[in-house]
Amino acid sequence: MSTTAIDKQNFNFHAGQSKKDPDISALVALCLFAFLMLAALLMIKNYNGFAPKVTNFFTQIRKQQNDQFQIGDFKLGTSLASLQAKRPDVMGGVNARGQIVASYLDSGARYTAWYGRDGETIFSYRARYDTILNDIDEEAVVYEIISAHGAPSTDSCNARITDGMRACKYSWWLGKGQRLDLATRTPTDGSDILKVTMIATDTRLQRRALQSPKGVNNY
Repeated sequence: MSTTAIDKQNFNFHAGQSKKDPDISALVALCLFAFLMLAALLMIKNYNGFAPKVTNFFTQIRKQQNDQFQIGDFKLGTSLASLQAKRPDVMGGVNARGQIVASYLDSGARYTAWYGRDGETIFSYRARYDTILNDIDEEAVVYEIISAHGAPSTDSCNARITDGMRACKYSWWLGKGQRLDLATRTPTDGSDILKVTMIATDTRLQRRALQSPKGVNNY
């Protein structure tokens, strides 16, 4: 009887020990993940040491101070005249759809905005930012946006054989009909290049937008 009791105790001890092992492994994994996230956060918070183009990208995310998203000097919902006052160097015209498109270059990045017409009012409803970054990976870029706007509503990645690039797409709904889309492309050969396209769209203004008169080549 005593032997049976001892064996039963040993069995319970070992069973409990094996039951705790997965919990310990999960705790270690969680601590490691938290450490990596903290390291990424510290790297982003101290971005002054990055190259100017990387710093410029982070600035696009951090300078949002109102309801209308802003990329560079393009603020959704603002007029074409206000843009021209800020950027005398802006270039633009009317595309085949009758939409006014304006763009400029700054710090190695291209900024583009689309304008619609509602009666006599001309306003921007979409802004785009294109650049190529070095010395930073996709995870840091995505984490920066997650820190400001939460988890993306959709995301997908795939490796393309045709051009040897890994392409990822993310989307965020920012509220009040505004959507932020991020597209990244990185070479699958490990090259230190990150191509970034960020597009902000006010879907409410997009619906309001009417075509500009065709036949206008510039403004």
